[in-house]
Amino acid sequence: MIVCRSSEAVKLLYGEAESQFLTGLYPAKEKDTIKMAAIILRLRFGQQLGNNMDFTAVSACMPKHLIPTESDRAFQKLVSKLKDAHSQLTATTYQQLQFNFLQLCWKLNVYGCTFFKAVMSHSKPPFGTSPVYLGVNDWGVSVISQQTLKQIEAIELQQCELVHGTGGHLELHRKRHEILVFSTPQALLVAQLFKQLQTKVAGAQVKK
Repeated sequence: MIVCRSSEAVKLLYGEAESQFLTGLYPAKEKDTIKMAAIILRLRFGQQLGNNMDFTAVSACMPKHLIPTESDRAFQKLVSKLKDAHSQLTATTYQQLQFNFLQLCWKLNVYGCTFFKAVMSHSKPPFGTSPVYLGVNDWGVSVISQQTLKQIEAIELQQCELVHGTGGHLELHRKRHEILVFSTPQALLVAQLFKQLQTKVAGAQVKK
C-alpha cells in the first residue's frame, strides 16, 4: 500500500472511503468499525461530544444497519463504545485523523473495490437468487449481500477467474469450490475490469 501524506490526496481518498464505509460496503471487525466511526465523530463534531447522542448523531458516523433500533439498552451500549473510542483518539489535526481512518481501511480486502449491483444464483439449498454487491479490486473479488451488508464471499485474485457468459451473466470460477453465477447489466464491464487488474497485478509481481 502506498503511503500518501499529501493533504489534498488524503482528503480525496478519505472522502471516498468514508462514503463507502457509511454505505456499509466496508465490513470490518467491530473494534475497527468503532474506531472508524469515532474518527468521523471527531471530524464532524470536534473533541467535545454532547451528553445525549441521538440516532441522528450516531447515523452520521456509523453504517445504519449496525445501529440498534429495537433496544434502547443496545443503542446506549453502542454510544458508550463510540464515546470511549472518541476519547482515546490521539490525532489532533484533520489530516492526521483522515490518514488514521485510511490506515484502518487499508487493512480491509474490500478497500478500493469498484462495486456493481448484481443478482447471485445459489447452486446449493436454499436455492434461488439474492441481490448482492459484486466488488472487484487488486486484491480479488468480494461479494456483499444487499440485504444484510455482510460479506458473503471473498476470493483472492489468483484464486479465481471471472468469466463473462452469455448476455448479462458472469461466472466466478474458484479453486476447489463450485462456480458462482451472477447476472448484471454490467457483466462485460466487470469481466474486463477483472482482466485488467489481473494483468496489472501479474506485471507488478514480475517486476519484483
